[in-house]
Amino acid sequence: MPNIVDLLGELDKRTLAREIGSVHDDARSQYRVSRTTVRDYDEFIALISDYFNYHYCKCFRAVRVDRHVAIARAREVIENAYRRRHGDFWTAFSDASEGTNGGVGAVLDAIADSLKEEHEREYVAGVLVEYIPSTSFERRVDMVRQFFRYCGHELPASIRVDQPERYARYLERMILAYVKGRSEVLERLEEA
Repeated sequence: MPNIVDLLGELDKRTLAREIGSVHDDARSQYRVSRTTVRDYDEFIALISDYFNYHYCKCFRAVRVDRHVAIARAREVIENAYRRRHGDFWTAFSDASEGTNGGVGAVLDAIADSLKEEHEREYVAGVLVEYIPSTSFERRVDMVRQFFRYCGHELPASIRVDQPERYARYLERMILAYVKGRSEVLERLEEA
């Protein structure tokens, strides 16, 4: 029977760092480039597709994807990463060709960081599916009871711990909110 302590252990930030983060960080640090810039668009495309394939195979234990798929996925990942920085794929190409804003290394870092985030999301989703039964209301209620026993003292008084069935359908959200809040507190304590 699933156990809330084991579930929370699987979602602990140290577990995520050990199981996922370090693998991706190692993959990024082991991929060497000889220059901080690319000569042209063709070299840029060759570089990002090669790096995407390398990183994807190493971290997801997958086989190399077709070159065109690698190009498309690398472009998508770069586009999303640079959009957060108020740029786009062409900004990344410009940085790589001119050596600005970290050059080629920053573009490869963007791919690595995006794949790491994707891997963490998939890992968390898999853990939740494994531990939390979607079809058994009674088992979900039992998991809520376990959750309240484990961390009830940390919950606001407005949470009715005597009525776990009220929260059974929100179990995944409660757990994710708890884990996120706990991680933020630990980060602040580590900074102090």
